[in-house]
Amino acid sequence: MRRRWPVWLSVFLLMVGFFPNLILASKAFADSTQEAKQQVIESNQLNVRSVAIRSDEKIIWDIYYRSLASTDQQQRLKVQVTDSAGQVVAPTQKEGWTTDESSWFVSAFHDSDEGVLSFETSGSVTSIQLAIQADSQSNESGESVITENSLPDISAKNYTITAPEKVVEATTVSSEATSQSSSEQQVTQSMTEVSTETAKSYVTQEKEFTNESTTASSKAKDKESSKVQADRASVANFSAKSVLDSIQSLSATTSYSNVSPEYTTDATGIYPKSYWSPTGNTTVRNHQGKLYGATSWDGVTTWNGDASNKTNSYIEYGGTGGNANFAIRKYAKETSTPGLYDVYLNVRGNEIKDIKPIDIVLVIDMSGSMEPSRAPAVRQGIKDFFKYIQDAGVSQYVNVGFVGYSSINQSNYVGLIQEGIQPISNTTHTNNINTKLNRTFIGGTFTQLGIKTGADMLTSYNSTNEKMMILLTDGVPTYSYKVNESTTINGTLYGTKFNTSLDNPGDTSKLNYPYIDNSNHKINDTFAATLGQAKITKDGGTQLHVLGIQLGPDKNYLTQNQVRAYTSLMASDGHYLDANTADDIKTYLENQAANVVSAFNTVNQGSISDPIGAQFNANGSTVDVKSVGSTAIATLPNATLANNQLSVSNINLGKGQEVQLHYQVRMNTESSTFVPETWYPMNGKTTFKPNINNPNNQVEFGVPSAKAAGVKLAIEKRWQEYDNDQSQRPATLDFSIERSTTTASGAWTKGYVRLSAPDWSKQNITRVASNTGGSETIWLPKFNNQGKDFTYKITEVTVPEGYEASSNADGSIWTNSKIFNPLGLKITKVSSVNQSPLKGAVFKLTGGSLPADGVVLVDQQDGTYSLPTNTKLQLDSTYKLTEVSPPSGHEISTTTWQVTVSKTGEVTINDTKDGVQLKDHTILYTITNEFKKITFRTEKYRTGTTEQLSGAKFTLKQYEENWQGIGTIVGSQNDLLGNEVSSFKSLLSGYYSIQETTVPQGYLADDTSYKFRVTLDGNVLDESGKTLSATTLPTKNGWYTKQTSQESVLVFAKYNQLRLFTVSILKEDYQTKTKLAGATFGLAAKDNPDAQLATLETDANGQGVFKQADGSSGESFGLAAGEYVIKELAAPEGYVLLPDSFDLTIKEDGTITLSYQGGDVTDALAEVALTNDGTNTIQLTLANTKKGELPATGGKGKAMFVLGSSGIFGLASLLGVYYIYRNRKGER
Repeated sequence: MRRRWPVWLSVFLLMVGFFPNLILASKAFADSTQEAKQQVIESNQLNVRSVAIRSDEKIIWDIYYRSLASTDQQQRLKVQVTDSAGQVVAPTQKEGWTTDESSWFVSAFHDSDEGVLSFETSGSVTSIQLAIQADSQSNESGESVITENSLPDISAKNYTITAPEKVVEATTVSSEATSQSSSEQQVTQSMTEVSTETAKSYVTQEKEFTNESTTASSKAKDKESSKVQADRASVANFSAKSVLDSIQSLSATTSYSNVSPEYTTDATGIYPKSYWSPTGNTTVRNHQGKLYGATSWDGVTTWNGDASNKTNSYIEYGGTGGNANFAIRKYAKETSTPGLYDVYLNVRGNEIKDIKPIDIVLVIDMSGSMEPSRAPAVRQGIKDFFKYIQDAGVSQYVNVGFVGYSSINQSNYVGLIQEGIQPISNTTHTNNINTKLNRTFIGGTFTQLGIKTGADMLTSYNSTNEKMMILLTDGVPTYSYKVNESTTINGTLYGTKFNTSLDNPGDTSKLNYPYIDNSNHKINDTFAATLGQAKITKDGGTQLHVLGIQLGPDKNYLTQNQVRAYTSLMASDGHYLDANTADDIKTYLENQAANVVSAFNTVNQGSISDPIGAQFNANGSTVDVKSVGSTAIATLPNATLANNQLSVSNINLGKGQEVQLHYQVRMNTESSTFVPETWYPMNGKTTFKPNINNPNNQVEFGVPSAKAAGVKLAIEKRWQEYDNDQSQRPATLDFSIERSTTTASGAWTKGYVRLSAPDWSKQNITRVASNTGGSETIWLPKFNNQGKDFTYKITEVTVPEGYEASSNADGSIWTNSKIFNPLGLKITKVSSVNQSPLKGAVFKLTGGSLPADGVVLVDQQDGTYSLPTNTKLQLDSTYKLTEVSPPSGHEISTTTWQVTVSKTGEVTINDTKDGVQLKDHTILYTITNEFKKITFRTEKYRTGTTEQLSGAKFTLKQYEENWQGIGTIVGSQNDLLGNEVSSFKSLLSGYYSIQETTVPQGYLADDTSYKFRVTLDGNVLDESGKTLSATTLPTKNGWYTKQTSQESVLVFAKYNQLRLFTVSILKEDYQTKTKLAGATFGLAAKDNPDAQLATLETDANGQGVFKQADGSSGESFGLAAGEYVIKELAAPEGYVLLPDSFDLTIKEDGTITLSYQGGDVTDALAEVALTNDGTNTIQLTLANTKKGELPATGGKGKAMFVLGSSGIFGLASLLGVYYIYRNRKGER
């Protein structure tokens, strides 16, 4: 019994030791956190992911977003979160975001943007509703246009995000308990592995999320950045992952929201909305800076642009001034050479706010295969590794240990050598490591031992720092511990437990005698134990980096690729690299040092992508990289300027460190797209990635804009034509504008401008066309790509035929002078009537070198007269033109025309250019002849006689060609009097008609329009075209020419016929004048009195008119001129019949005589009326005596007969007295 008390004591002590750990585990249960991740939206333009973290009594909802606008647009996001009760959850304030009146959280417009929004709710909330909307903004015709909900398929929806469940999780027991059993250590390793894998899973998911939304453009830039880093490393197959992505530093975890520069686009170009210009520079506009947290740009509009200035125009991130995590600036200023600009980019860094040291063990393969070239590279690389970190000023934060291994238990071999972990700032410590390395590398390769020793060194170094191991090996492991137990992962065998017995196959990894371990796995090589040891180390929380140095095949057992694959499995995920040369070893270690240093900087292997603007060219490939901060930069960034792209990598900046990059660009004024006085962005989107561990987080530099001047030219065309003939001038003329000297290959050297009639001038020419007649779209810059002023030469492209061209000194005025040719002469002869051409004239030209008697112009029979073919007028000569005879019908011109051709080819006629034209080297001149007017009269005759009648009036009309239309009265109606010498018309050439419009009284009217024509040659034609050539009076209507002492007169003779007469009788009582009906009369020709032509019977009114005797017509009977007898055939009842006939004579002139019983009773009994309408009338008034009264003839005749009877009675009485007297005298 007494021997059992130590056992119980041991049990008690174990329980006592267990309880604190149980308490710690319970506390871990209580303090554990849970999280839930959810992919919300996944597209190229919008990617949203949520992470909900439950902690104690609250839930933090992080909404990760990445927004990418379409080309030529910007995009903003609007976000609103509501809890289970529908209440809006306010977000944590974020720079660049505002809250609108509807409680939406709204970002600014960006080309691209990414970040995280945080919301906090109580732990009782089971889910939230996320509403997110994307709006786009574009520029249309200079105006900003906003389109809301521009991604309707994926935004403007509500998404449910679920809270993480309350789950009690196991946690890692504190590693402070050093007396853990082997099983407890395995539990610890297993839990650490789970925790690490969880973290890796989250990081991987976040990277995948970010990468999925990366645009092709961003990918290309990242690829370029990666290429620069790879070039710097010069190591084949280097991983793109950061060496220290496990270090929990600010630079690895912070994402910065981009402070987006703002630009104005208007008619003058594109330039920063808020800008400043260097003093004296009017051609550059730089983007203003912005203090961290400010809501507007800094407002500084000018400063001198001195590169030493480290105050103005920075855009700050994460703080202001010296507290900013980093600040960037970009600006330009024009040099003294026009179009050449200095461009400066400044990046200022800082140290991270919460620095955490790191513990590193260098595990070096010191086997004999490392000699002779690899070992020296390792020694130098480790020396440089220490120096790099010391120079960076962070050596006190970097603790390093050393393990060298080869074969063990063999004399003269390296075996295993160590130097414990101490800060690199301890130079004695680093010297000791270098000393231990400074020996010959010899022996085999016991990689498992090196890894285990390094892991134990890290574990034994009592710190909470991050742990990292860097393993350098050049071959397969030739030693390993025997495997007791193992596991298979993805087809690869990993040892999990080992014993102290060794496997030593010699110079290969292949075991000579494979064996079966306790896990029933066959162990064939040393890789199973080595990979297992590496996994245990990684599972213990150490990040293992492996460099495989010039690895080759393992004899016939493994190929080179298989060796590399197994070796890479030793490393933590993504931290294996190959070195193809010994120099790659040094580069690798240098990069590792740089990564270690950068882990303490806010700018950690940052990079810049700076494409030069389309209208600019890089001036060479030189980039001046300077350290301009208060603390020098140990290794300056790598900067390359090629293909109009500045790429900068390996920017590592800590506190007090600032880098300035300077290069030059030239305005490409020689391109056809250049427009003077237009603002062009000097660069494309210029981005800065502050941390290589966050490659998708980038911010933008403000981009400067610049402009350059153009020129204005003028061209004037002048014409000199000796002949005043402009007909040979073209409608347009093209001028070439050549510029010299261009410097760019393929730059345009010649453009074209077109002048047009009638202006023939262009002022303020600023653009030219690329071809003749093309659109003038290419602008004229003032200077070339080297800043030298262009010289512009103006040339007339094609001189018109028949002209010669000359210009003034600067080519702005071009004169085209017509080339003189001996001249012909062409006279056009026209009538004063309608300017009608006349033929038949004769002209003679004398003077100059012509024959003494001159030459006669040739009548071309078309109204023109020309010099004979071989006769021309010469310069400096004078000629006289006379008209020898005129065209028919026209007056001869009495003018003499003096034709002068001056020494310059100028032509005048009678000292004036008026009326002178030159065409086809021929003088054209028109001479007008007055038409000989024709005097026109009318004559009126009685038909069949030459007896003229008075009272006739005529109307003359003139017509268009061929008597078209109704004609126009010449003078006035009836103004041409027949037989009046003073009444006439003067006729010009034309078409006429003459019509009698008033006839003599008693004559028949004739309204016939008699047409005639007067030709240009003075002839008169009738309507049928027959010439009227009669010179004597025609016997019928017609024309004749009457020659007077003064002139020839055209006469129209018109004959008229007397109208017929109707005869009526009025019958009345001799005494009472009572009208008597029933009297009947007959009318017959005098030479045939028995043949009654007409009869008459009076009516109740005593009236009666002679009508056709046979009763065939009821019309009055018309009598022509002649002799007739009228006899009363029956007297009215109770009255005495007139015993005799009346003789009626109608003369040709319309006068009549009426006689009865030989006596003229015309005046007593007849009334005659001559009319112009119907017939002439004769009315007889005859009286009858009642039976038993004195005989009477009636009417006025009664008095005549009474007087006659008294006269006869008186005469008879006188004769009786005379008879008695004579008889008585005789009787005496």
